[in-house]
Amino acid sequence: MAVLTPFRHREQISDQAMEGLNQLIASPLYNEILSREKRPELPVNHAFLVANSERILRRDYMPTESDLLYMYAATCGADQHILRMHNSIFDVTELPGHHIFRRKWPDFFKNTHTVIFCVDLAELCQPAFYSGHLKDKTLSIFKALLNNELLRKTSFIMLFNKKDLFDELSQGYNFEQLAPQMRSGQEALSFYRNLFLHLSPVKKIFNHVISLTKAPNLGPTVIESLTQIIRSNKENVQPY
Repeated sequence: MAVLTPFRHREQISDQAMEGLNQLIASPLYNEILSREKRPELPVNHAFLVANSERILRRDYMPTESDLLYMYAATCGADQHILRMHNSIFDVTELPGHHIFRRKWPDFFKNTHTVIFCVDLAELCQPAFYSGHLKDKTLSIFKALLNNELLRKTSFIMLFNKKDLFDELSQGYNFEQLAPQMRSGQEALSFYRNLFLHLSPVKKIFNHVISLTKAPNLGPTVIESLTQIIRSNKENVQPY
């Protein structure tokens, strides 16, 4: 929270906007929109905002950890952290997935021992995913990483993220656009996950289906995979 405090003066909502949001949430219009068979596309976190609007729209509001997780904000720029495990020190770099920044990915591949690749499961429930090249885009990106010569000895951890949002959006969704035989969200999830895992029959890929907003064991889960990678690739890890 200390990081956020200096920026509070830049995030003030005008009184007019504040009043408008409160009126909209209190009116029957919001529920009417939700009940429509064809409705405008709403932000994925709209229900969280409405449920917590009284707290969030206060002038003294300070975001909680849950608020930050429900923001679903895109990564901007490279974010670096140091992770200490056993006798090793890892320099962890988070990279944005936007196509403009993907051109810079290879600049970070040298001496990379592990790639943690995140897949947004909620995309499977968005009509735009099935138009044009978007359906195969993430698969193509992951395949390119697997085949990159700089990552030939690199281990991979896949995080199939936003399972909680996927469960919410997949209710009654038609997944036949993904594959004709799909009858449920769980079938679609398993099918989509296997598409990634089958891209590399030789290289072992550690994979986890996670819900970021409901994942108290996310840290230990990733650490467990990293521990197995360290044990199986000791020659690639230089202890300090």
